[in-house]
Amino acid sequence: MSEAALAIPVEPLTSLGQALQAAQSDLSGRDPGPFSEGAYLILREATSQYVTDVAFLSADLAKREQADVISASHIRRATEFLVSNPRRRYAKHLGTVGGILLGASLSQVLAMLQANQFTIWPVVGSALLGIVGSFLVAIQVVRE
Repeated sequence: MSEAALAIPVEPLTSLGQALQAAQSDLSGRDPGPFSEGAYLILREATSQYVTDVAFLSADLAKREQADVISASHIRRATEFLVSNPRRRYAKHLGTVGGILLGASLSQVLAMLQANQFTIWPVVGSALLGIVGSFLVAIQVVRE
């Protein structure tokens, strides 16, 4: 099935109610199985919240791209964002640390330029910070 066939209008409120009703009816017609009654109610609420979050996030993605409709790729990206795996979160933290190291390196280089003092250890330290910081930022960019 093509993405155009799966497209829905950008306004999520017009079809969000239908998506929530479909999710609720799918859950309400099933045996709760191993879930307690309270756990099953919480599961139904969590499902409704997830459907709502996916709808609004995919609408935001479509609006950023100035799309007229929300396509299947917008839904996929929204679900990937909402259910990010620990590996991706780890890469984001590496990118943050890399950005800090890269900023420290550039700050040190600018300070040396301003003072017109270039000694070996600050230059080597700035170069190492810049290389490590750039590498960590690159890891984040590749994993995203």
